[in-house]
Amino acid sequence: MKRIIIITIAISEFLVIGCGHSTKTVSSALIVNQVNTNLSDLATNQAFVEIRTGTYECNDVEARKCLRSMSAAGLIDYSVDRYAWWEKTSRSVKKSHTVRKSGWLGYYNDTEYKWVKEDDYQFCDHYVVSVFLTSKGKKLEVDELPTPVKREDKDMVQPVIKESKYEWNKQRIDETWPEIENPFISPSRRRQEQMTDNAQKNSESQKKETSKEKTVYSDSLRVADYSELVFTSEPHYLKAYSVKAVKARNIVVIDGLTGPVATAEVILQKEKVTDPGRIYHGIDNGSRSLMEVALKYYCDKGWVLLLENEKK
Repeated sequence: MKRIIIITIAISEFLVIGCGHSTKTVSSALIVNQVNTNLSDLATNQAFVEIRTGTYECNDVEARKCLRSMSAAGLIDYSVDRYAWWEKTSRSVKKSHTVRKSGWLGYYNDTEYKWVKEDDYQFCDHYVVSVFLTSKGKKLEVDELPTPVKREDKDMVQPVIKESKYEWNKQRIDETWPEIENPFISPSRRRQEQMTDNAQKNSESQKKETSKEKTVYSDSLRVADYSELVFTSEPHYLKAYSVKAVKARNIVVIDGLTGPVATAEVILQKEKVTDPGRIYHGIDNGSRSLMEVALKYYCDKGWVLLLENEKK
């Protein structure tokens, strides 16, 4: 028994030494390096602001405020026109009302429906902006957004399968079955039901036509001007900021069920902040945020940062 225990301990010590890495500690520099590599691979180490140029409707107050700020920074040429009016729409509405009726047992209340005229008032408020990039703004523009690096597990490269060489892909093997009609319903009755369905659809269509609406505008000239506008819009992407991991703290190493794991807080710092980044994201150079990360220890790789889908 003692001999077995000694052999087991010796094997355990050999495995720990054979790993070539320390499983008890993980450095801040290692975590920071892996986080920055991960940010770069996922194309999340840079942020951008989308600016739409052209003439288009922008009814969002905060969006127009950002455009005014961009104009004040000399990044865009900006103007805005307001098209506002009141609409009064007269329409026919089917409403219920209670009527008093008499019958064999005396008087009773019944519900009837009738069409009545009703006016509806609506305020229409449209803001049409014209936006163009200045030469200063164009200097921050990128031709295309960066894309994540496609990660491939070289140990799991799959063979190319040529499906056309297999017999079951050369033949038509799908099933086709005839429709079995209900024997308890005669063909004439089926046709009658179909005709009834079509009649109901036509009746609903006629009801909609009966409920015609008439709209009167408080400023018909402004409505005409708005209806003649031609909207154009094109997206542009301007550099906002870059982000970099600068420090890992509160590092904890524990023995998990499948081996050592570590958790830590990583401090992310914003750098190379542009005016679009300041206007749209409310940050500046040196702005920081916290990110929680987890690492797993592998004998052949050492400490490896876990992605979000790997933490589960």
